[in-house]
Amino acid sequence: FDKNLELSMSHGRGLFIKSHNDTLLLHDGALDTMCDFLWQNAQEKPIIFFLNSSPHNGVSNFNNADDFISHISIYSTWIGGFGLWKSDFDKINGFSRFAPQRLPQTDVLFRLMEQKNNFAVLNDVLFSIQPVTNKGGYNIAEVFGNNYMILLRRILGKKIISPRVFNRQMKRMLKHINRFYF
Repeated sequence: FDKNLELSMSHGRGLFIKSHNDTLLLHDGALDTMCDFLWQNAQEKPIIFFLNSSPHNGVSNFNNADDFISHISIYSTWIGGFGLWKSDFDKINGFSRFAPQRLPQTDVLFRLMEQKNNFAVLNDVLFSIQPVTNKGGYNIAEVFGNNYMILLRRILGKKIISPRVFNRQMKRMLKHINRFYF
């Protein structure tokens, strides 16, 4: 079902295509806030991410991958925060190549980082997550402990992020996994 992300996004006809998973509820005014944010960035077309984090309300702009990854961290895997400009979507070859590893959106996000060095993060809390039983249906340690780290190692190997940021992300990922298991 992770290949459905590419299929559903291929039907997008607007300037920006955003994923929205089935457990997210939009807060009042969220769509207006997102649209205003996108219009403000439409000319430059930076990599966009919706963090949904109350400690960081507002917009954060970055001009390097280290600061961007340090800011969004493990949430780079969150499908609800992912979106991309239609023009970028049309240029991506093999969009779903990482679908079997359950992180096609993170693979695409990291591949875009090879081409762009400007990032805009909307930090405002725009969504509530509905409680769902049997959420995910996948092995957290495999998806985050292994597959996410494979993607991080790729951008480390291409010198998109520094070893310092890579090591910090590895520690954050381990805390994330521990939260689910213990």
